Amino acid sequence: MVTIAYADGSGKGWACAMIQSEEGYFKTYFKRIPKASSTDVEFEAILLALEKLIDVEEEVWLFSDSKTAIDHINQNCNHNRDATRHWAQRIRRFLKKNGLEVDFYWCRRDGNMAGIILDSGITSLLPALLDLSA
Repeated sequence: MVTIAYADGSGKGWACAMIQSEEGYFKTYFKRIPKASSTDVEFEAILLALEKLIDVEEEVWLFSDSKTAIDHINQNCNHNRDATRHWAQRIRRFLKKNGLEVDFYWCRRDGNMAGIILDSGITSLLPALLDLSA
């Protein structure tokens, strides 16, 4: 069986990861990343998904709508920005350290389930739901 994961970051500083459970349902995780660039938030969302996948022993497919992030992680890029390269190296080290086997795939924005959740407007409710103001 393959475990499916989606990761996306919003321009408003929210990282979202959706991980398929053993029952086939998706669990959704959010993380606030204040004062970060959109690239940083995209990579933080991927890292959030990977942190939730540590105990998974089967094949994992992770989808993101950030072509830059996926290309750098898969080492298929023809441009070399230091910040992006740093994030990709960090993710590859995380995978190696935790023995994770993950296939990274790019998907269109309208096919990224985590992105659809972020676009739904739920991020305006999250501070109250997660009690981040306390």
